[in-house]
Amino acid sequence: MNFTVHWEYLMVLAPALASAIAGFAIHGVPWINACLSDFKEFVRETLDTQEHVETMRDFFVSAAFIGPAVGLVFGVTSESVQAYCLAALAFASAASVAFGLSSLLVSINEREAYRAHRRMAGTVRSIVRSELEKASKAVTPSLGTGDFRIPLKDAVDAPILGRTS
Repeated sequence: MNFTVHWEYLMVLAPALASAIAGFAIHGVPWINACLSDFKEFVRETLDTQEHVETMRDFFVSAAFIGPAVGLVFGVTSESVQAYCLAALAFASAASVAFGLSSLLVSINEREAYRAHRRMAGTVRSIVRSELEKASKAVTPSLGTGDFRIPLKDAVDAPILGRTS
């Protein structure tokens, strides 16, 4: 097949090609960028949710075992070397994606555990702070000073654990 370039045809089409390229650059590129940013946000939300990652991992674990069916789609006979190679390739690729999703799931669980720990620590701090404020405002009947810390020299006569002697 002899492929020759006819420059005279290109020279005639140059203004039309230039306007098509300019129109694509003006209208097409921003639209593609908007679609890509929406797609990136969708993927980010999907890969940030534990349930979605678990579902995708389960799909890829199941897909790892359909290697012979992939060979049939490509027209490979069932007992040939190509069928075994294609089955092994399909298994390895699906299993590697499943392992990657499992590690992503582990990092999501660790991040959620860290957030839960920080929330619990904040709750405990606020409870302790409020109890200390209550204790500092309370007036102890035996001392009458309102201070819950008993100096050592005054603690000689103070009851300890309900014991008075």
